Amino acid sequence: MDGASSDYTQDHFDSLFHNRNIIFDHSLNSNLIKRVLLIMSKSTLSRITLIIAYLLVYASTNISNYGTNSILLKLFFVLLLFLAVKFYFNSLNLSLTHELKKISGKFYLVLTIFGVILLTGSIYSLNPGFGMLKFVSMVFVGFPFIISTKLLLLNFNGRDKNIFFAIIYIFIVITSIYIFLFNPFIQNEMYKFSIGRWSHVVYARFTAPLLLLVLFHFFTKKNIKELFVISLIIGLGYYAIYISNMRAALLGLIAVLPVIMVINFLKKQLRFGHITGLTISAALFILLYSFSPGNEIIKERYENMIITDGQIIGKDPSMMSRIIGYAISWEMIKKYPFTGTGLGGFRNYNENDIMLNEKYGEVNIPEYTAWLKYPHNIFIEFQTELGIGGTLWFLYILYLIFSTTRKYFPGLTIFYLFALWFALLSKDISSNILLFSGLAFYGNPYETERIKEFFSPSKKSGVRASSSS
Repeated sequence: MDGASSDYTQDHFDSLFHNRNIIFDHSLNSNLIKRVLLIMSKSTLSRITLIIAYLLVYASTNISNYGTNSILLKLFFVLLLFLAVKFYFNSLNLSLTHELKKISGKFYLVLTIFGVILLTGSIYSLNPGFGMLKFVSMVFVGFPFIISTKLLLLNFNGRDKNIFFAIIYIFIVITSIYIFLFNPFIQNEMYKFSIGRWSHVVYARFTAPLLLLVLFHFFTKKNIKELFVISLIIGLGYYAIYISNMRAALLGLIAVLPVIMVINFLKKQLRFGHITGLTISAALFILLYSFSPGNEIIKERYENMIITDGQIIGKDPSMMSRIIGYAISWEMIKKYPFTGTGLGGFRNYNENDIMLNEKYGEVNIPEYTAWLKYPHNIFIEFQTELGIGGTLWFLYILYLIFSTTRKYFPGLTIFYLFALWFALLSKDISSNILLFSGLAFYGNPYETERIKEFFSPSKKSGVRASSSS
């Protein structure tokens, strides 16, 4: 382009820019920029809001206290999630109603049958009031969480994933530092909550699955700086779980790590940087552990996991309570094998045909079951409260979850086995919603590469996921 042409082009552009009747005038151009920034910020804000609301609902489902405040808190977070989902789809110019209609009818049918079974169980329950609370918690809190999971699976993209992990990283860093400085857990006290006193169970059950996702994400990285930063976060996360003293969470995370490493080794994605990063994680964990203030409760609870002269059970109140709960459940199962005691029927069981005194000492069954609330094992709970029909239904749900998730990526199977591990050791049906969220993979054929990209992106899958988003 010669000089004369260049001058003409510049002059012509300037005349257009300064003409208020043309689109490039100052005010219109400024408004256009503001509008673009508004759209961008609205889209980002909707994503952040949705992910935080989603995580808050999941966190609340780990609260097994069925007090009025707990129920209201869960319902509030569900309402917040609904508004966040609506805001998210509005920012994408999509209709929430239309997105819900895209979900397979088979999925809705499974949830409907599940709800009917729980409702029926609460009606004939020996403790119908508590059974109805469990029904409300599952159907009005758990089911919206499962449906939201499916909506996210149908619409998530790389940007959502980055925001999701950023929020997780910030949460782990802030809470683990706070735990190191103040140790807000008192593991031998129950249901005494305050700003300075955290529930070790709720924290660990919420954080451990997120840390597992961080481990999956860690093995997808190649950049040295990223590996270093994530390795520090992993070390902080393991330390926080250890101090929380929820042994099931720590054992599960320890057991799953070598499995993930083997999978990545077989896929030829395990690199020297990963080994180095995990070494840094271990070093940070040891360093924090060395400088942590002494806590005899933590030491005692971990020592009680070691069997010495067959005296382990009696030394550990938590383990002892579960053993007695299982024994009580077995007596209930023998009496009500087909129907069970009804949803919530374990609590306040007030029949005098259970004799445990010879083996476990004096046990007041109604008071004990009132305190324990449920058997703390999801298989036993289904059989005890919903009978053989409920157990078969739960087995069918597990079949749907694992037969569907295995089609996408081994990491999904590991993730939901981890959730099942929790369900075998603590909490009840409605507070093990992470496990039931696996139903979100049933009914709609998702793009396989997009699921893989979340857990373990490759160069090839990353390209496909970008194009599909």
